Amino acid sequence: MAEIDALGVRFVAISVDTPEQSRDLCKKAGYNYTFLSDAKAEVIRRYDILHPGAGDNGQDIARPRSFFSILPL
Repeated sequence: MAEIDALGVRFVAISVDTPEQSRDLCKKAGYNYTFLSDAKAEVIRRYDILHPGAGDNGQDIARPRSFFSILPL
């Protein structure tokens, strides 16, 4: 991860989970990147990565996907 950081690459996750749920997951799993909350799945739908009914209790979740963008530093 240090090599990736040195290149200026930053990981960001987006989830339908609340910020509190994401914080707890990050703590439990040891994730150290940014998690964004999209509770209404508005952005998730725009990227066409919604997985309807695939979460716990049949809730909608985001499908795992990777997107890359090169931004000026």
